[in-house]
Amino acid sequence: MSEEEGSRVEMQCRRLIVGLDIEPSIGSRVSTSVGSSRQNHGTIVSIDGDRVKVCWDGGNIDNRKLSSHELSAVDASEKIYFRTRDHLKQTVLTDKTTPNDIALELIQDLEDAENRASQLRVASASHSYRKTEETVTLQERIRDLERELEDKEELLLRAREELKEEKEKQQELLTKVKGAQTSRKGLEEQLEAEMESAVRMRAKWEEEKKKRSRQEERVEECMAIKTELDKTCNDQKKLIRELNLQIDDEKHKYKLLAQQQQKMLQDVEALKNERDLALASSTELEIKLRNMTSEKNSLDEKYNSIKISMEKEVRNLRQSLLKFETENHALQAVNEESTIMIKKYKEQISLLELRISELFDSSITMKKKIEEIQTLEMRIKVITEQYKMELSAHDALKSEVLTLRTNMVELQTHFVGLVMLVDWCKANFHLSEEMGGVGMIVGKYPQGGSAGRYPDGSDRAGHIYVLRIFPDGPADLSRKIELNDRIHLVDDLVVDDDHSIEDVFRHIRGKPGTQVTLTLGRFNSSNTEDRFRVTLTRRPRSSYHPDSH
Repeated sequence: MSEEEGSRVEMQCRRLIVGLDIEPSIGSRVSTSVGSSRQNHGTIVSIDGDRVKVCWDGGNIDNRKLSSHELSAVDASEKIYFRTRDHLKQTVLTDKTTPNDIALELIQDLEDAENRASQLRVASASHSYRKTEETVTLQERIRDLERELEDKEELLLRAREELKEEKEKQQELLTKVKGAQTSRKGLEEQLEAEMESAVRMRAKWEEEKKKRSRQEERVEECMAIKTELDKTCNDQKKLIRELNLQIDDEKHKYKLLAQQQQKMLQDVEALKNERDLALASSTELEIKLRNMTSEKNSLDEKYNSIKISMEKEVRNLRQSLLKFETENHALQAVNEESTIMIKKYKEQISLLELRISELFDSSITMKKKIEEIQTLEMRIKVITEQYKMELSAHDALKSEVLTLRTNMVELQTHFVGLVMLVDWCKANFHLSEEMGGVGMIVGKYPQGGSAGRYPDGSDRAGHIYVLRIFPDGPADLSRKIELNDRIHLVDDLVVDDDHSIEDVFRHIRGKPGTQVTLTLGRFNSSNTEDRFRVTLTRRPRSSYHPDSH
């Protein structure tokens, strides 16, 4: 290259400052001076922020700051004093393949330098006639080559050390990779265990969720039944108020009847007086007898009207009581005021009987009239007996209603211990008459400490048991089932604490004529439970239930 071209390149480099005029890049040629000394030209091999690493053409490598503006760009096409390696593609020295390749080339360069030095020595010896200045120049060139050789040997040593360090780093990296793989395997096993635990926890949570859902459904059903019962109770309260009004009317009518009876007594007293006067005059007696006959006929008409009225009133009362029994379904206690009025009615009947007896004693001379009064008395007694029979049925109904009211209180306080009437209330509320039952009511002990314990000390909480048996029903006719027997199986259904009374109820009921097998448990005298099986044939509830007719 001519000096003019070299000056032009240097001028261009002087104008392009690396880090100021142009951005540094790996492989860019740079220079630190205007001269053409090979020590002042190099190549950027790495960039670290404000610092760059430069490999100088002499073999030295050092770091330079871009902020000092020491480096100027050089046209890479000149390739002056820079070894171009096509197979290296100007790769940085930290590449694992670079040190070996550079070492081989440095060895080759060393051999070439030695050959060239030998040639120069031979040339110097054979051409001693050359000028002293040329000899000095050659010697300087030789010294430069020797220094370059030393630098390349030093570079070779550095490359070998870096290669060794690279191998050590690779070995450490392999050790870390193996440790990481071992740790990863342990973490994977731990993760699998945690995943299995999470799956089990989720399954348990799903099961708890289903159980809570079933409990909420039971509570909703209980609330619906309670709403229906409250509605029925309100209706029955209205009916009782109407009955109280009817009783007040009956009381008023019986007061009128008492007044009529008082009038009758006054008439009898008048007849006594007339009887005394009849002893004095037979003619007057005949007249009196005719008058008495007419009065007797009048009294007969009065008593007949009273009898008809009483029969009608008793019939109305009987119909009212029958209506009360039909509509009440044994779900409301009888009002205490009605009981008091019934007692007053009994007292009035007794008073009427006493007055009739007195009338009988004081009317000796009026046998026919007394006989008619006795007939009326007998009729009143018949009516009274009929009323007593109705009152007995009414008392039985009252006892039944009190039992149901106890169950209603239990329903309001313990939804879990709700007593569902298997063949009665539940059928009236939800089932059609086509379903048949076995003639018994089942209950469920409430959860908690209020359920008590069995004779063997085990807890009864949540167990299904026989609460009531209807006379002449399938359960009663089997002569095997008793109250408080625990129900373990209904056919193949295992009855546990999670089953509600409604679940057991659905399995016990079925089409009339079909059979159901119950497995029950009962404690013997040794305080151990004996299990036994009973097969019952379902029947329509109307065939055994007292309120179905």
